[in-house]
Amino acid sequence: MLVVNAGYLLGAARPYHALALIGLMIPQGFFQIQYLLKDPIKYDVRYQACAQPFFVMGLLVTALAMSH
Repeated sequence: MLVVNAGYLLGAARPYHALALIGLMIPQGFFQIQYLLKDPIKYDVRYQACAQPFFVMGLLVTALAMSH
């Protein structure tokens, strides 16, 4: 979903916000590969604890981009 938002921000002439959003997606993917894909049941809480802050920051970046 954040990829779609990054594309929308690029189309809305907000390239810096889109780059920030893409930068926040990289750690999410890393933690997904490291924890969630190995054993989803065992590492669910650890994945949520590691990746959730980056997701929330992505939501905030998108909200800030749309508020200007």
